[in-house]
Amino acid sequence: MAMSDHDYAACIYRQVFHVGTDNGDAYTREVLNAIGTLTDNEQAALESYYRHDKNFEQTGQDVGGISGSAARNLVNKALRKLRHESRAHKMSVSNVIHDMGEQLKDNERMITELYRQIERLLLGESVSKKIQAALEERKMKIDELELSSRTNNALYRAGLEKVESILAIDDLYDLTKIRNLGNASLSELVVKMLEHGFDDWALKMQMEIDAKVGGKPLWRVENAGRNISPQFD
Repeated sequence: MAMSDHDYAACIYRQVFHVGTDNGDAYTREVLNAIGTLTDNEQAALESYYRHDKNFEQTGQDVGGISGSAARNLVNKALRKLRHESRAHKMSVSNVIHDMGEQLKDNERMITELYRQIERLLLGESVSKKIQAALEERKMKIDELELSSRTNNALYRAGLEKVESILAIDDLYDLTKIRNLGNASLSELVVKMLEHGFDDWALKMQMEIDAKVGGKPLWRVENAGRNISPQFD
């Protein structure tokens, strides 16, 4: 029986990084995207050998009737390509999260400089304070969201220490790859973000959650995001 996309991606991840287990670090979408950059024969060889668990002789027959040794060389060539930094780096969830953190540092510097420039141009202290407040809210630490210890610790271990780090994640799939951030923790995070005024992000995640579970929400929002009480299954 052929592997699922998730299991196949995890298998290729282990081969690329020479590890016995991926420990949840395999980024399925990016692994499959990387495989898609290979030649048709290379993709077919990997599919046959790893996904369908065939030997090299059988793999050779699947790839145009080549010999077993040629099939082995083709598989090894495909793996060498996947190990190239330009492909391998994106296959790791931890690498992707680290890159997000570095990007956020750059963004923070840009926002700070932008604020300095705006402050020079603005007339009126009240407007300046409003912009400052908006910037400071994005920089608030996740501790200020008053999350449960489990949710807080899961985010910290993933390197997400500020609200702006969470706002930079715009795909539910990326959130679900964070270790120990299960449905209850995810629901709690979305509710707390909504409580603190990050409506666009929270409602986008709500829509993705609803779609993921077939329209059955993991949490409910009352009064347009105020007076919120999470409903966990």
